[in-house]
Amino acid sequence: AGSGPQVFTNGAASSVSQSATTVLDRFMQIPPTITIREGHRVKVYITQDMLLPGYEHHTIPGSF
Repeated sequence: AGSGPQVFTNGAASSVSQSATTVLDRFMQIPPTITIREGHRVKVYITQDMLLPGYEHHTIPGSF
C-alpha cells in the first residue's frame, strides 16, 4: 500500500488536483467579456440570421 509519507504525498497531490479542477471549472463557465472604449469603432461579424424588432415598435428606456 505504500509508506506513510508516500500515502500522505499521494493524498495531498490528489486533493490539490481536485481543488484546481474545481476552480478551473468555475472559470470555464464565465462567458468572455470584451471592454471597448467609448466611441471606438467595432466590427461585428454575425454567423447566423438575427431577428430584430421593427423600428416603429422601438422604445427608449426612461433611464437612457
